[in-house]
Amino acid sequence: MYQRPEAPRSIGGTLDDGFRLFKASYTQVFILAFVAALVGQIPSMMLSGTADPADPFGQFTAGVGVAFVLAMLVSAVIYGAIIAMIHAVANNQSLSMSQAFAVGLQRFFPLVLCGLLYTLAIFLGTLALIIPGIILSLTLLFGVYAVVTDNLGPVAALKYSHNLVWGNWWRTAAVVGVGTFIFMVGMILVAMISGFAAAAGSDGINPESVQSSPILNFVVLPLITAVLSPLFYTFIMAAFNDLKLRHSGADLAERIGAEL
Repeated sequence: MYQRPEAPRSIGGTLDDGFRLFKASYTQVFILAFVAALVGQIPSMMLSGTADPADPFGQFTAGVGVAFVLAMLVSAVIYGAIIAMIHAVANNQSLSMSQAFAVGLQRFFPLVLCGLLYTLAIFLGTLALIIPGIILSLTLLFGVYAVVTDNLGPVAALKYSHNLVWGNWWRTAAVVGVGTFIFMVGMILVAMISGFAAAAGSDGINPESVQSSPILNFVVLPLITAVLSPLFYTFIMAAFNDLKLRHSGADLAERIGAEL
């Protein structure tokens, strides 16, 4: 059974905590992660089936655009459900699939708005000599988690995330970086699978038909994503919980200092 740390841990300890949380929550969040991956594949499948190879975006129809928007909105609900379920496991609580979806639906609008504000902040920060965008991409990362786990509004959640990470940026970057590295390796694997599928065209198989194969797009790729993404989510949750412990410890030290 997973035991949530009661005191801040080292970088290695936080990574270990992320792995342990992954093992404890994986069976519960796998289906959600798989469904999220399926939803994400639908617009790409539609686009690959309509686009001209010489002009990939020339056939970007209104239907495809609507599919992209709907996929993003549905993904927000599922993402909220995944965070809620991992959070429940981290606190030794029981949360059913329907209850997790209920949380995702309840926090839908704050999640979407928080995601949009996060993207906007990174975009504006990147325009300002790139470095601010890199800093904000990490300091605001836990905003969507705070929306779900702490029931905060989008602006308050982003401010809370920024306050948690500020002063612990490099430590947080190390933990999140490991999770990102694992996820990127998985994405490279996905690209390799797609490349091998395209290479099959040299044996007389149409590469376009292989790349748009339902088995590849709706079984193989979602399975790979469903295996990798929960590990990334649990790393983020472990780092988030560790930052909370550090922040509460700092508040306690300040109160003791004030009393003295």
